[in-house]
Order: sequence, then structure tokens, then C-alpha cells
Amino acid sequence: MIAPLQTGDLLTAYNGILVRMGLYILIFWPTVGYYVYQDSIKRGLLITPPSG
Repeated sequence: MIAPLQTGDLLTAYNGILVRMGLYILIFWPTVGYYVYQDSIKRGLLITPPSG
């Protein structure tokens, strides 16, 4: 017989989801954002500000 979920189990699962989302945001999002930014410059979709 399967035991019903306890409150502690739900909190642990929720914390696991938060940790995974945090790691995704910290690690993968800047990398994906950088490549999207560079690709948009190559395609001429983004006007780069003048440097200097």
C-alpha cells in the first residue's frame, strides 16, 4: 500500500524544484542569453551602441 504524502515530503519536493530552477537560472540562462544576443547582432536585429 502506498503511504499518503506527508507535509514534510511536499516541502522537500518543493525545495528541490526551487534549487533546480535556481541552478538553471544561474548557470544556463546567462549562456543562452549570450548566444542569443550575439546571434541577434550577427543578423542585424540589434543596434549596438557606439563604443568609446
